[in-house]
Amino acid sequence: MARFKLGFGFADIRGKIGNFVYSIQKSGVSTIRQCAQAISNPMSADQAAIRGNLALLAGEWRDVLTQAQRDTWNTYALTKPGMGVKDGGILHLIKGNNGIMSGFNAFVLVNQWLKSVNKTAQGSAPIGQIAPTPPLSVSAVYAGGNMTVTWTAPVTMKPNAQARIWIGSHQPVCHRQLVAIEEANAGTKVITGFKGANGIVIPFASAPGDYFFQMDTVDIDGTKSGPSNTFEVTVP
Repeated sequence: MARFKLGFGFADIRGKIGNFVYSIQKSGVSTIRQCAQAISNPMSADQAAIRGNLALLAGEWRDVLTQAQRDTWNTYALTKPGMGVKDGGILHLIKGNNGIMSGFNAFVLVNQWLKSVNKTAQGSAPIGQIAPTPPLSVSAVYAGGNMTVTWTAPVTMKPNAQARIWIGSHQPVCHRQLVAIEEANAGTKVITGFKGANGIVIPFASAPGDYFFQMDTVDIDGTKSGPSNTFEVTVP
């Protein structure tokens, strides 16, 4: 919410109105910056799918998994996965999260991913798995409305591992987000745009600016790598 001070016209204005943030510097100069519009549609297809999967996984945890299987997830939660340093939504693999994550949350973390790419959910935790490495030599080229992203396959991964492409931008401002998934050894993917407010796809051709790409790898069991290097591309 913005705060106004009336004088001859506006003597002062601070805060947020719509997608614009107003502030006053010490010198008295008023500044305006634009911020990204949050995705606010609670019934977008992606969000509905996530909620549906969560309900299914909660039922499986309660009614399908054996106590021995639940115990494997409790152990896995203490030793392998967790919300590490957040980098625009990319999950880092960390060890020893001091019990912050429950076995149920670890079960959901792994299996939400598997269900999102139409893979079979795992009943027992992937204890002892070696984390995959991220794709190497990530680059991208823009031409004719299409962004062609290329990469070198990860050094460490299991068969059918998936490479995930994340995108962000400096101008226009868009939060870093997952925009594409491809077989990790495919080496290339063509992308035409990114998601804006309410899940609407915005074509690159209609949104010139500076974009940056980063990737990670997810093995078939849901084990995630750290992030790759970043690569920036300008859409004229």
